[in-house]
Parts: sequence; C-alpha cells; structure tokens
Amino acid sequence: LAGDKQWRVRQAIIEYIPLLAQQLGMSFFDQQLSDLCMSWLGDIVFSIREAATINLKKLIDVFGVDWARSAILPRVVAMASHPNYLYRMTTIFAISAISPSLNVQVIRDDILETVLRLAGDPIPNIRFNVAKTIDVIATVIVSSSDGRDVTKNTLIPALQQLQADNDADVRYFSGKALEKCVAA
Repeated sequence: LAGDKQWRVRQAIIEYIPLLAQQLGMSFFDQQLSDLCMSWLGDIVFSIREAATINLKKLIDVFGVDWARSAILPRVVAMASHPNYLYRMTTIFAISAISPSLNVQVIRDDILETVLRLAGDPIPNIRFNVAKTIDVIATVIVSSSDGRDVTKNTLIPALQQLQADNDADVRYFSGKALEKCVAA
C-alpha cells in the first residue's frame, strides 16, 4: 500500500507511520520503515512530499532529537545537493517542518549550513522558502542565549543578503522574516 499508484492511499499510509513507529519501536522502524519514509520525500506528488515532511516531525517527537540527528538529518541535508530543484525545495520544507522539534545545538550544528547554502540557490522559490524557514528557525531558537547569538550573527545577515535579491518574492519574505528577527 505504501507504494500504491493512488497518491491518496500513500498519503493515508504516511499518516499512520508515527503511530506504527511508536508501537513497533525505534529498532524495527530503522530496519523496516526508515527507507520508505525517506523515499516519500522524493515522491512525484507534492501532497505526498508535504505529508512526508510532517511525518518526519512526528517521528522526531516519537524517537527524539538524538535519533533524528543520526537517522534523519544526514539524509535530509544530503537532498539539498540534488540537481532536481524539487528535492532541494523538499529539503527546505522538511527543515522548516522539523525545526520546532529540534534544539539550538542541532539546528546550529546540523542544518543551518544547509539552509544558508540554499539561500544562494538559483531558483527564487527555494530562496524565498529559505527566508520563511529562517523565520521558523529564529522563532524556535530565540528563547535561548545561544539562539539569540545565532540569530544575530548568522540568521539576520543571511536575511539582509536575501533583501538584496533580484526577485520581489525573495525580498518580501526575507523582509518579513528580518522584521521578526530584529524585533526578537
């Protein structure tokens, strides 16, 4: 069923994975279901890719940040180098979705470099989604002193650079995110 031709069937299966993972445990999930969950991030249907990113967040909530750091984040970050822009877009969507379940250290050490690299992507839709993701990340990390330092020293300069972008949407979303970061 997980590979059914009907995307709505695949989506229904995705929605049950976190419950199944909780019942079967981390070891079983890593051995039997992890590859399947990651494969959905490359599905041809946007709704499946979107559900897969939400699924990752729920799985992190079930298995924890340490598990995410070893099992999920390296694979998500690797997708940022894919030649197909949809994989890079899914990477930024996944990072945005899972950031609220991560801590400052993991965001800073494991995903921030990827976000900043994607800020220079040739596709404007990726760049403005980077700005939206920076907004999400800043909201997550601003409550700690380390997070405020990351916001001040890394996120704000990245948004300022995006403010000079040729694309109006990139400038708009980076401006909105910059307002929130500066106010925080």
